[in-house]
Amino acid sequence: MAHCILNQNARAQGIAKRPDVIAEVTNLLSQNHVGLVQMPCPEMAYAGLPRKTRTRHEYDKPSYRQKCRTIAEETAHLIQRHLSGQIAVKVVLGVQGSPSCGVSNQGILIEELQSVLEGNGISIPFFEVGYEMTDELLSRLKEIVRS
Repeated sequence: MAHCILNQNARAQGIAKRPDVIAEVTNLLSQNHVGLVQMPCPEMAYAGLPRKTRTRHEYDKPSYRQKCRTIAEETAHLIQRHLSGQIAVKVVLGVQGSPSCGVSNQGILIEELQSVLEGNGISIPFFEVGYEMTDELLSRLKEIVRS
């Protein structure tokens, strides 16, 4: 799961929507007995805290892409270890509007992770979390984790 789902304080200066976690998501996962694995935040690792907001285009430089690729490879390795241990990996959670972890407007980390997983023959659904979780989004996420 994207880092800022569990830690809104990792977001760029002034854009955190909550003081802590996206509780609707963590509560739904907990109620459905789904463990949580938090990916490192590439933006925080690259630009630190506090930092200004940046677009995908501003981040999409070779050094940043390499940082995302490294995180993607480490995450894919962790996913593979879970799968090898007969532990189901239900979904990768990204974040709406993120230049790194967006799913519908593909962020750089998500792009790299999908590439690494595909290269390793691993197929896992990706789902985009919004900071305002509607009943429809929660229902769709519930369907994924219960499948």
